[in-house]
Amino acid sequence: MVPDEHSEVALERQSAPSPAKVRRWRRRLADEREEARIYRNLAARRSGEEQEILSALADAEERHAAHWESLLGADAGRRRRGNLRARILVWLAGHFGSVFVLALVQRAESQSPYSVDTDATATMAADEQVHEEVVRALVRKCCSGTKAPQSLRRRITVEITHTEVTWG
Repeated sequence: MVPDEHSEVALERQSAPSPAKVRRWRRRLADEREEARIYRNLAARRSGEEQEILSALADAEERHAAHWESLLGADAGRRRRGNLRARILVWLAGHFGSVFVLALVQRAESQSPYSVDTDATATMAADEQVHEEVVRALVRKCCSGTKAPQSLRRRITVEITHTEVTWG
């Protein structure tokens, strides 16, 4: 007997993600976890406001990972490694924690696929754009020893972290 379009089996088939979608979601989940590790490693080598900002960025990446985990549900499977670039950045951040690593992270943030990924939320896409701006400001601050502009401090507080982390 073939199930009709309103049967439970047919609805389950319609709502189940395709194997390709599950693979993509698993890749996104692994990459978000790696990005959180990058920021945690960088934060461990900093102090004060820089450490707070990097920790807040890690928290945001963990919220993104939670999104992919919720979409995957039981399909999340075993914990996977992120892409090679992210794994290298994790290693560099853990061993050097330098401005160089921040510059590489900035580039990675600028290449986020979330603006065109229909399964990512609009908040996630906006977060990634703001992360790039924040990391760029951290690089400038590290190189110049100056404080971030007031407008960026406001954006860090309001848009990225959803906490009271400010700069300066």
